[in-house]
Amino acid sequence: MRHVGMVVAAVGLLAAGGAFAQDGDRFGDLIDALGDGAPATADRFGALAVAFGEEPMGPWSADLADDGSTYTLTNTEDVNAYRLFMTPEGKSVGQRRVTAEVEIAEGDALSHAGILVAYREDPLLFYFWALEPGGYVTLWRLDAESAEYLTSARAAAIVEGGVNRLTVHENRDQLSLYVNDELVGLIGGLDGMGEGRFGVAVWGTGRYVFHSYEETIALPQRAGNARQPDR
Repeated sequence: MRHVGMVVAAVGLLAAGGAFAQDGDRFGDLIDALGDGAPATADRFGALAVAFGEEPMGPWSADLADDGSTYTLTNTEDVNAYRLFMTPEGKSVGQRRVTAEVEIAEGDALSHAGILVAYREDPLLFYFWALEPGGYVTLWRLDAESAEYLTSARAAAIVEGGVNRLTVHENRDQLSLYVNDELVGLIGGLDGMGEGRFGVAVWGTGRYVFHSYEETIALPQRAGNARQPDR
């Protein structure tokens, strides 16, 4: 029952976003290309640094630390509000490994922050490996019509109220999912893997702090016994 409210909120998110595809201009505004990023920012956030700006957008305010060490997003008004930040288009080889250090400094049951996975616009499809309050992590699949959770876990490795290191390792059509370097999920049969862009995302009211981001090409993994998404 925990995710019933989240799915309802996700449907509200889609509706608020014009079901994404129906309001491309509005959605496109969320893919930021603001600011020059200090060298320290580039060191900690790599290619994602060029996406970070401090201009407010809707209910969101943003703050880049003077030393470039953190990027904070705050939303106190709209539970359906979201922001996406992604790296420039890169070579799609289906073997990417992405890590982000994220903190939900303030939040509620519907606060989410984490890694944006395999975003593409036509047709719209992306995944979201999200840290949530209460010690949970969830993999979401979102397209122009729906938002659904594929797998969720209450991970003992999570530092509640602190900084957590989320990692996704793309291996063809499957994802290995990590929290603080501990494997907590392996899920296969995912469409859209090997394509699209990665980055970070936030969704819901809260104060979210990103501490680092790294995207690399990983060595191929032997296909594991990945389970299919929970339905």
